[in-house]
Amino acid sequence: MVLLLDGTPVTTTDASQPLNLATEVQTLMKTQNLSEKDALKQVAKQRGIGKSEAYREYQRHRR
Repeated sequence: MVLLLDGTPVTTTDASQPLNLATEVQTLMKTQNLSEKDALKQVAKQRGIGKSEAYREYQRHRR
């Protein structure tokens, strides 16, 4: 079996995923009246990452 692929680079930025996790968390906290913990949990699940990874990224962008 032979699989041929073209050399078109694939971009990793997904238009359905906001670039700034902190902004997304803040938006959920305001629009859905969620706590920081619950908003982080929801964003982590949507992005397919762990809660601790989401928290670290959130802290990095808040500063």
